[in-house]
Amino acid sequence: MVGHEEIVSCFEGGRLPQLLYATRQEEKTTNMTRPMHGHNNIAEVLLVYGGSGQYMVGNKTYEIATGDLLLYNAGDLHEVSTPSGTAISTYSFGLTDLHLVGLPENHVAAPDTPFVRQTGSRYDTFNNLATMIYRELAEDKPLAAELCRLLMSAMLVLTLQLPVHPEHTAGKADYTLANRIKDYIDAHYTEYITLGTIAKALRISPYYAAHTFKEIMGYSPIQYVIRRRIGEAQSLLINSDYSATQIATMVGYDNTNYFSTIFTKTVGQSPIRYRKQFLENMQGERIQ
Repeated sequence: MVGHEEIVSCFEGGRLPQLLYATRQEEKTTNMTRPMHGHNNIAEVLLVYGGSGQYMVGNKTYEIATGDLLLYNAGDLHEVSTPSGTAISTYSFGLTDLHLVGLPENHVAAPDTPFVRQTGSRYDTFNNLATMIYRELAEDKPLAAELCRLLMSAMLVLTLQLPVHPEHTAGKADYTLANRIKDYIDAHYTEYITLGTIAKALRISPYYAAHTFKEIMGYSPIQYVIRRRIGEAQSLLINSDYSATQIATMVGYDNTNYFSTIFTKTVGQSPIRYRKQFLENMQGERIQ
């Protein structure tokens, strides 16, 4: 007989987190791009079930592939991308009221540990759980929300049991400067910003700024500005009733037509079409 004398929970006080939403992105829907964005009070767990790409979170970039589990703490900027053009498929789960023992509220990983975990031999278990959660919510079965809350809690327990490997971040030099540039852009992306203003503010040459940033992040500084703006615009489209014109101004564009053109080029859909399709595909509350 196998058992434990004492039941120990990884959740403070035994209180389970709330599952806010479950989304699925398939390889064939690569036009549904979600550039750099963040959530103040939501943690996320993403399971890669097809394809490969990169996961940027905070100031770190990870190479990811099928079987990887991506962790996101509330408040950190993050993005899943496929810079090589290859497709990627993910399940994404949003959580709140998450209190893991030893971690701040709505955190799924300690800041000094990797934000990517390999499921390895347990991949089928994770994939089955993710599929069941998504389908239960999609079909809106009786007590689906309660069942999925329990299934998601089980997935978190399994996540904590996965081995923590050394970080497999992109092996490139001069992270410090790239992070300084990124932090500056994150603080000023809604303002008028050029490579020249970035370089002047950080007292470095424009060429050195552009070269170093692209080496580390995979994008030029101005491309990152665009991705920050479009990522914020997506959040506003999903979470608010602001018009596209209002959102364009809020993220730093004076010309609505130009904003729509940049948004469509980056995401693959117009702002209005994106809002309609994303909300139709959501499983859970209108919170992303």
